[in-house]
Amino acid sequence: MDMTFWIQLVLVCFLGAASPGPSLAVVIGNSLVRGRFYGMATGVGHAFGISLWGFLTAVGATEIMNYHSGLMVVMQVGGATILAYVGIRTFRSKSYLQDQHGKVLLMKPRVLFKAVWEGFLISFLNPKIALFFLAIFSHLVYPDLRWSEKVLMGVVAGVIDGLWYVSVATFVTGIVGIGMFSGKFNLLSKLSGAILLSMSIYLFGKVAWEFWAS
Repeated sequence: MDMTFWIQLVLVCFLGAASPGPSLAVVIGNSLVRGRFYGMATGVGHAFGISLWGFLTAVGATEIMNYHSGLMVVMQVGGATILAYVGIRTFRSKSYLQDQHGKVLLMKPRVLFKAVWEGFLISFLNPKIALFFLAIFSHLVYPDLRWSEKVLMGVVAGVIDGLWYVSVATFVTGIVGIGMFSGKFNLLSKLSGAILLSMSIYLFGKVAWEFWAS
């Protein structure tokens, strides 16, 4: 693999991570409702899921999804359920930042683990991420690729994704973010929750429609 390959991989992974979607809404919502560390932990968990999908795509495992539609349906339902859960919690919760005035407090490991798990499920149960990697990696992966290189591709994808979402959580809960959103934390929490719920309802409806049409 030459430097051009890695530059292409980094750019593609960054553009994929930075694109708006459910993952961004979840990280922002968790940061507003639970605080900086919870949002950062969510981003780290999301990165683990991205790394796994990157590796599975590199070894060709995600092609199975093209031949087993039932697996994709299960993942879509699971992802929609997680979005609904986080959306309802975000909508109903009072903003953490509203009470703490931007102060960063430490959290118990089990709480942070929950955030990591939420982030992981959001990325791993999103079949669009798998299809994204399949579409992109199919142009980058060649038959003679070594296992170490396949693992490294997954690691690179995860690191870029994690850095992006940790940066998002830090910005939202930082001085600049607090200055921009001062007095609007609860409104933003409800807006984030509403967006997540809308995405969840859309995904449930999409699955139901495809099932009925088939």
